Amino acid sequence: RASGGISWNRKNTITWSNLTIPSFSTLTLTFQVTVNENAPDGGIITNTANVTAPGGFSRSASDTTTIRAVRVAKTDGTATTGPGQTLQYAISITNSATTSLTGVTITDVIPTHTTFVSGSITGGGTFDPNTNTITWSNLTVQASSTRTVSFRVTVNANAPDGGVITNTAD
Repeated sequence: RASGGISWNRKNTITWSNLTIPSFSTLTLTFQVTVNENAPDGGIITNTANVTAPGGFSRSASDTTTIRAVRVAKTDGTATTGPGQTLQYAISITNSATTSLTGVTITDVIPTHTTFVSGSITGGGTFDPNTNTITWSNLTVQASSTRTVSFRVTVNANAPDGGVITNTAD
């Protein structure tokens, strides 16, 4: 348990003062911040804590976080499947920046032990049967929105029991 006061000086500095920390104890102080909407994708947020005490004691520690205004998620919506069943993969790109993301390309190789379902691509992608790859080109993801594309595959009859189907979009 700690004692002391807290103040904020509007210069983005929080000060906890007159704290008492018993011997062999740990004190954890926390606060939350909100990342500005116009923070650049790939930007770095660095926060440094400076600790001082009477007698010349002085230490600091920092933490950095990378801003990711663009996030990609992918799911087939199921944990288990079997031969002959159809999986629908959905790839979602979320742009939480205040400007549109343009010229986006997504590539996705059809997973082993599956067969592409012709005509199942949404979002304007094209399938190359020579490389077993779907490509979506020159997409735009509007500011503060999510764009989702999808396709379906059928699990092959010779897929091994207990095998894992892995699919990754780039």
